[in-house]
Amino acid sequence: MGDGFKDKKASLIVMGIFELLGGLLCALMAAIMFIPLMIAPSELSASQILPGMAVYGVVAAGLITMGVGTIRARRWTRTLMLAVSWLSLVCGIMAMIMMTFFMPKIFAAVEMSEAMIAITLAFTIGILTLVYLVFPAIGILFYGNRNVRATIEQSDPGPSWTERCPLPVLVLVIILAMASGSILMMGFYNFAVPFFGTLLSGGQGAVVLLGCSAICIALLLGVYKLRSSAWWGVLTMLMLGTVSQLITFNQVD
Repeated sequence: MGDGFKDKKASLIVMGIFELLGGLLCALMAAIMFIPLMIAPSELSASQILPGMAVYGVVAAGLITMGVGTIRARRWTRTLMLAVSWLSLVCGIMAMIMMTFFMPKIFAAVEMSEAMIAITLAFTIGILTLVYLVFPAIGILFYGNRNVRATIEQSDPGPSWTERCPLPVLVLVIILAMASGSILMMGFYNFAVPFFGTLLSGGQGAVVLLGCSAICIALLLGVYKLRSSAWWGVLTMLMLGTVSQLITFNQVD
């Protein structure tokens, strides 16, 4: 092209289709998880099924939204996908490191033949590698490509809301949004929460967790607006949360 870059509209459409398919697959998984609750409601509780369904539902909605945005070559899609891909890759590396320590203990506690353990281990590592490492790496390489960026910027010339803050800040905003949502999911477990040496639940736990969720949202907005007070707020929240958990799990059986 005369503008000095290769047009990647076709690649964006292909990537968007894959994201849509991934979102539909996650939506299907959420529906499948609900089937056991319908078949045997007396043997399963909602707290065993609904959290997983909620996670699949959120991922499905996110992938479908990103797929549509990618096909339309929207600037916000590229920035968000880069942020999510980097976050997923870092978390995935940490998860893979943890799994190398826990998986041998898990298989040691299960009565299985060595051949079956080897097959299960290979399958598990393969799936985790795809989800935690390969897919995020593809997202980083694709959306970080200068031709993809130039194609999107030509198609959507106006600056988007995702570009009003640096990429690392956007990653922190996403983390705070996820934290706020995950805190609310504790409602499926009677709002149980460690709190400086004791375990709260029920109404008390709900008040604490709803307050934490509101704080996360407030910090999210402050971080997005690049307010230094919000950064100190995030650090304070992390320190208090860590101290609370250490004290609680040191005192509670």
